[in-house]
Amino acid sequence: MRRVAIVTLIGLFATLAGSAGQAELADGPTTAPDSGEVQSLVSKLGDPDFRVRRDASNRLREIGAAALGALKQAAEDAANPEVRSRAAQIVRTLEYRHVPGRPMHQNRTRFRSVNMRIINGQRAIDVNDEGRQIRIVTRADGIEMTVTGETDGHPSTETYKADSPEQLRSENPEAFALYDRCSRGIGVEEAGGMPGNLIIQGQGNIVLVPPMPMIRGGADDLGALRDRLEQQMANIKLAPEKKQQVHEAIDKIAQSMNFNAAAGGQADDRIAAYDKACDDLRRLLSELNLPDPGEALPPPKGARLGVSVQPDITTGGIGVSHVVPNSRADRIGLQTDDVIRKINGKDVEDVKQLRRLVTEHSKGLVVDITRDGREIRLQEKEEPDSQRRHGEEK
Repeated sequence: MRRVAIVTLIGLFATLAGSAGQAELADGPTTAPDSGEVQSLVSKLGDPDFRVRRDASNRLREIGAAALGALKQAAEDAANPEVRSRAAQIVRTLEYRHVPGRPMHQNRTRFRSVNMRIINGQRAIDVNDEGRQIRIVTRADGIEMTVTGETDGHPSTETYKADSPEQLRSENPEAFALYDRCSRGIGVEEAGGMPGNLIIQGQGNIVLVPPMPMIRGGADDLGALRDRLEQQMANIKLAPEKKQQVHEAIDKIAQSMNFNAAAGGQADDRIAAYDKACDDLRRLLSELNLPDPGEALPPPKGARLGVSVQPDITTGGIGVSHVVPNSRADRIGLQTDDVIRKINGKDVEDVKQLRRLVTEHSKGLVVDITRDGREIRLQEKEEPDSQRRHGEEK
């Protein structure tokens, strides 16, 4: 007899990561290149002149799928290590499948719904993310995630398969980020880890009643950021090679955004790489006269706290999962497992709001937190670490 369990959640978790991406393999030159041109370009990847190497790389990216065969062969067999390295990098760029973003041209609400079914040990999660449909199927032999949304303003569907979450993380960090947030958003990665109050009904249905109000949208939605930048670049008719630079900068953020706070010093290195990728994108956008991404990314270096955080869905506020040593947060006195309630007297309800308030107060930050059940106020002061103020009970 089949055992069927159905879990339905509505408006439960924060904004899911995703990406509008580029259909690089679909886009190509107006005339097909001949094999001679492709081979010539591949050989130029090892040219002593950087400009020649750069122009050859850009042209091969423009050619796209038609150049993949020669590039893959060069990445494996080329005698010149520079050719092998650059060919392998271009192959990764051409074969990288961005996660489709949310539909841009529709009346969106903040509504999200999640439905989970377990049939004979096979788990299926269906997510409606503001018009983007996500389906994750987990079997004994691996995982499969299908995302239907938009790429470059056109409907698109991508399917990602992997033997394990770790393999998906390695092959496509952007897809893994979406998978991870969908799975963790309803607490199904650990046995018996479904949050909320369970009500058992007839026909084997399990309905989850959330014990808390909906968490507002989170941050680092690279799909929404990519959508917005794509529109802004189109408005100013930005050159294709400049667009490519922007998309590659966003890709670097996606690749660096998955770090484990429990990994100690390794997590600090990953956070530093993530912050640098965000700073590099801000700098590039400024050079291209494009608007700053604002709270879609961590605050600029001068105002940045230096923490890894997530919404505290049990009590509200923003939970601190990691504090970078010698960061602004460390100097103020924030600690792991603190819950941030207010910044300079204003309630903090989501990550974007936290970023906005921190950016607005690059000095003199006042942070109200809950720590071990106590209400504590931390105040930022310019003083030596030996005299660092770690707060006082209110």
